[in-house]
Amino acid sequence: MRRSLTVVLTVLSLVLLSTVASARAPITGFVPVPGGKLFYEEWGAGPAVMLIHGGMLDHRMWDPQVEALARHYRVIRYDVASHGQSPTPEGEWKSFEHLGLLMQALRVETASLVGLSMGCRIAIDFAIAHPEKVRALVLLDPGMSGFPFTGRDFMARMGESYRARQAGDARRVAELFLASWLAGPHRTPSQVDPAVWARALEMATPNALKRLEGAELEPPAVGRLGEITAPVLVIEGELDCEDIHRIAGLIDRRVPGTRRVVIPGVAHMPNLERPAEVNRLLLDFLRQPPAPPTTRPLVQARQEMVEVEGGRLWAESRGEGEPVVLIHDGLVHAVEWDDVLPGLASQYQVIRYDRRGYGRSTAPQASFSHLADLEAVLRHFAVGKPHLVGSSAGGGLTIDFAVAHPGQVASLTLVGAVVSGFPYTRHFLGRGGRLTQAVFADPEQFRRYWTTTDPYFLAPDSKAARERVAAILEASPQNLQPGSHQLEVPPPPALPRLASIKVPTLVLVGEHDIPDVHAHAGAIAAGIPHARRAVLAGCGHAPYIEQPDDFVATVLPFLQSAPFLGVLDDQGAAAATQVLREARAANRAAILASEDELNRRGYELLANGATQDAIAVFRLNVEAFPTSANTHNSLGEALLAAGDRDGATAAYRKALKLDPTSESARAALQKLGASPAQAPTPR
Repeated sequence: MRRSLTVVLTVLSLVLLSTVASARAPITGFVPVPGGKLFYEEWGAGPAVMLIHGGMLDHRMWDPQVEALARHYRVIRYDVASHGQSPTPEGEWKSFEHLGLLMQALRVETASLVGLSMGCRIAIDFAIAHPEKVRALVLLDPGMSGFPFTGRDFMARMGESYRARQAGDARRVAELFLASWLAGPHRTPSQVDPAVWARALEMATPNALKRLEGAELEPPAVGRLGEITAPVLVIEGELDCEDIHRIAGLIDRRVPGTRRVVIPGVAHMPNLERPAEVNRLLLDFLRQPPAPPTTRPLVQARQEMVEVEGGRLWAESRGEGEPVVLIHDGLVHAVEWDDVLPGLASQYQVIRYDRRGYGRSTAPQASFSHLADLEAVLRHFAVGKPHLVGSSAGGGLTIDFAVAHPGQVASLTLVGAVVSGFPYTRHFLGRGGRLTQAVFADPEQFRRYWTTTDPYFLAPDSKAARERVAAILEASPQNLQPGSHQLEVPPPPALPRLASIKVPTLVLVGEHDIPDVHAHAGAIAAGIPHARRAVLAGCGHAPYIEQPDDFVATVLPFLQSAPFLGVLDDQGAAAATQVLREARAANRAAILASEDELNRRGYELLANGATQDAIAVFRLNVEAFPTSANTHNSLGEALLAAGDRDGATAAYRKALKLDPTSESARAALQKLGASPAQAPTPR
């Protein structure tokens, strides 16, 4: 009896001590970091839990969690540099290193890290850099260093945000930020609890015009998730943007033992909108995190030699998902894709190889076909219907493959591509008078020409790229040997057969590339139905080396949208609408194409006089992005062009309801002689 009473009293005393600890006023202070200081707040006692807030917010975003956690843990929350009470440091900084300095100053040996969005990026970077200091990771709607955001469901708001930032309108920047993230792409701000909205706006407004984020881990986390050894819980809002869901899926696939939970009906900040549910998940996981697996997954990369007729080709496969095949140009072998490979492989199975006579592949000893070699690589990796990304001569090869194998290609991305059957000018062959016979005849001069003299292959300001390519060519002189070209058996010219290509096609050309390549790009874009052409600023012939982040940011959303755009191009808006509805039935947050891409296609149809087709595409865009005023504005314009004044009035009224600041909708209603109120039901 006495023993039982002792146990009961001991338990009660621990509960009382925990309650007192959580009820005490927090300890607050600042910890110095290079060039600045970090504000922190400490609650409770026990194993340490570090709370790391999201971008444009501050430590107060964890208010709904602190009390519950502090009953059991020593809870430390802080303002990341350039947020809240932590000033912007002088000079460059790395936020994950700041976290380490904070833990060191507060004598925290190990901790569980709980982050949201940007806070997750910091936590993941720290867990990779210092695995011995991390007991567990809880990642709410995570960001990740090195992950290429495409923003297909929120990028349309970025222009207005930029204008508000340029005007110094902090509140408007904060409102647009919260519309994209707290409300998310699938709700309007009016669908968020007003108290939650007001609290978030109070935090975001003072941070809205600051320089917000420090540098990331190098190499970034996107290619290093297998190095995480701590148990991981991922919590994500069902209605968050697709990039966040992709990050969560990537963590789930590449960190063994990850637990993934989706909270319905909320977007990017579930801890503010569903605090009780988040607190339960946090406490359950932190109380007894699962033991990490004893074995780590194999790195999702294979480097192999592919047997081809008369030789062997070096090839690599990395990542998982739909297959993307990278085909290099006629100067640098597959290493030219190094900087874009991690970003692409975060979402796709990416295959690259050295073509015959380049890099690590054998030189041809007899006649051969690059087309047959590509077919062999695809067979080797059991690839059925790939996305093909080809540069220069590699782009020409992708065109040849698409012509030879209709129905076996998912999409084409043609980078500075040339098409067989289109002639070259003397300017190109002599590279503007710089590539003389003397230079061509001297292997050393010819190698140096491409990185010291030629102004087209790499843009004049691409100094780092020039140095890198110079080192590659010096290490691989075989790339410049003419033997491969002399033994190649070319396929029939593709130029007259471009119209037979029926897949989504993106044609990219660098701003500083040679005029012939721009001419080829124009011919290709004109010849392939529905092809889209874009010029990459600041680049020459190799944008994936010169501007890799911009390259990935351009190519990824195209690859993501290609399957849906293929349906739209081949079967029309009605079939595409059905595909969208089926996707949304399975996943309320599904995004199949960007608002801007559908808008662009609608306006192209409208400009070409295909008004009814344009209306169908604009209606599709409204269904895909019903909370965007812009989609309703565009639909109104097309309906008005078709003479449907009532439909146009309804669309413009809906746009104005969604965005009362829309001057275009207001002006259109005035021209129609309609008031903003008493809106008929939009069609």
